[in-house]
Amino acid sequence: MAVRRRTGVHAAIGETSTTYMFDPRAPKRVHAYDKNMKLIAVLRDPVDRAYSHYQMEHRWGREPGSFEEALAREQRELRGELEKIERDPSLSSAVAARIAYVARGRYAEQLERWLELFPREQLFVVTSDELLAAPAGVMSRIAEFLEIPSWRAPTYPLRGVREYEAMSPSTRERLAEAFSPENHRLGELLGRELSWTQPRAPTTCPD
Repeated sequence: MAVRRRTGVHAAIGETSTTYMFDPRAPKRVHAYDKNMKLIAVLRDPVDRAYSHYQMEHRWGREPGSFEEALAREQRELRGELEKIERDPSLSSAVAARIAYVARGRYAEQLERWLELFPREQLFVVTSDELLAAPAGVMSRIAEFLEIPSWRAPTYPLRGVREYEAMSPSTRERLAEAFSPENHRLGELLGRELSWTQPRAPTTCPD
């Protein structure tokens, strides 16, 4: 009310979370709360997202091993954690989200869950590359989407960014190959190409 009295504009109230998109229970819960909710998804190159996610877990002491060991742990344990949630929806999804280095980068299947309940016009999707390259334009489009006064942000500052060693080239290539069909599926869903990490083109031997 105070914002409306001061500016004459209805305040747009929202919430942000890094796990809502991944948690399979979230779409139904959000839809039950407000079927007219407008949704915004900011997507990062899934290869870089997975490694950044690992670096955060490693820094906090929850993932003591290497990135490759963390990926192996995900393969061993994630399915079991998700099955626990399916059996008992009251359980927290924190552990599953914490070890889902690859799974959280499968954006198409996650967005499809939301689009089963919400119409496409209520979903705004932007990549982090687009946001960093043209923050003013993207923020203006978001304001239009939310039907609030336009705000042309001149920059989009990154907070909490840390420097860390580069990923192993072989691991990057393995992840690029794993995400390639996922990214193609997402591109078809969004109707645009994504300039994310691509696997190396196979070399051909001369006849």
